[in-house]
Amino acid sequence: MQMKILLINPSSSTPENRREYILGIPYLVSVLRANGYFDIQFCNYFNMQWTETIGLTFEALKDFKPDVILLSCFTINRIAGFKIAQMVKEFKPAIKVVMGGMHPSFMYKQILSNTSVDVVCIGEGDRTIIELLDAFKANTLLDNIKGIAFKKDGGVFITEKRPFVKDLDTIPFPAHDLYKDYLIQTGKAHIIASRGCPFGCQFCSTTEFWGRSWRARSTTNVVDEIEMLLRDYGIKYVSFLDDEFTLQKRHTIELCKEMLNRELKIKWSCSTRVNTLDREQLEWMVKSGCEHIALGIESGSPRILKTIGKKIKVEQIINAFDLLKELSLSRGAYLMVGNPGEDRESVDETIQLVRRLKLDVPSVAVAEIYPGTQLYEIAKEKGFITDDYWLTERTPPFFTVEHSAEKLQWWAFLIVLSSKRVQGVLNVLSFLTWFVLSKKKKIAKYVSKVFKGVIGIKKDRYSYKEY
Repeated sequence: MQMKILLINPSSSTPENRREYILGIPYLVSVLRANGYFDIQFCNYFNMQWTETIGLTFEALKDFKPDVILLSCFTINRIAGFKIAQMVKEFKPAIKVVMGGMHPSFMYKQILSNTSVDVVCIGEGDRTIIELLDAFKANTLLDNIKGIAFKKDGGVFITEKRPFVKDLDTIPFPAHDLYKDYLIQTGKAHIIASRGCPFGCQFCSTTEFWGRSWRARSTTNVVDEIEMLLRDYGIKYVSFLDDEFTLQKRHTIELCKEMLNRELKIKWSCSTRVNTLDREQLEWMVKSGCEHIALGIESGSPRILKTIGKKIKVEQIINAFDLLKELSLSRGAYLMVGNPGEDRESVDETIQLVRRLKLDVPSVAVAEIYPGTQLYEIAKEKGFITDDYWLTERTPPFFTVEHSAEKLQWWAFLIVLSSKRVQGVLNVLSFLTWFVLSKKKKIAKYVSKVFKGVIGIKKDRYSYKEY
């Protein structure tokens, strides 16, 4: 008899921040199918409000009658995941509840000690999930399955760490059919050509999750997936979701050549670092259809770049953006305010850099705290946060150890304002609307501050005195 598996992507605490589709569950589904697990149902609640999903979950439990629930968990949807686990156990205690993803990989002990989750898959789950389901099916012990933590004898038992999959080509393509309607309607698809990032920035959990390594699929394997998406869904655009798409120059160029050899008529985009790009590489990328590159620059302050362990220099940022402009590539940038040591001087340095770069799509975030990051450990050492925070329904907090949230938001606004591009103007309007409406009780006060601040900026370079 087939084991019935219900996969759920719980609702986010910020559903307004829509994600087109996430490849974690599609990869799991493809692995399940390849290993004979076909009785599968997928509930994607990520872009929905929690209240909308309650009835849908009970309906799925009643109609599908699953044996196992697999929950995908990020920090921003952890609470919905915990609530679903509780609902499942109240409905039928015998159903196994498994949770995986970045957040439970770091917080497995807390989750298993305080929620209805039975097992946490730690780290990469492509191999782990099959061994775990086989054990459930055979009713055997879990102790020798690498890469999990589970409840045992009133406590939490963690097994031996699972090695990373060395050959990513052995993992089947993700089950894009789960998002068939989206693919056909938009003509856009997501692909991951590599896993990992070796750089270990202070604010990011990627290196901790994947290890200080970078593994790439073969170029043939990646382009085979693109061809499948073209053939089956008629896609016209690919977004590569790699953390570091251009880390290995030879691999990037070979991938571009393979796309050209097969005469693929697509456009594509990626994200990467400023210090892993050069002219030869970019010229091949353009030839093969690349039209947009987003670069993580975070700050225009050499001091802040060093503090956060970014391992890049301002000159490298400028050189990379000048090269992208010369090759007529659309340029995006990820910027941050509020990392340790941030002050008005470092913000001004970032503003000057944004003006120098004349960014197409400036994106500015206030530094947030997440498990698995060095920033989280700093915040805990300073008494700003404890692990108990993640059992509350609050969203990931800004790093306000040194400055108030209002000051950081204002600095972020000034950086956005410094862009003179049309997209910059649109971002300013969007940011200002959110900034005002998020402080409903202080609308008049904030409108006045923003208005006066803008006037001050025009008269005297960023002369807004209060901040």
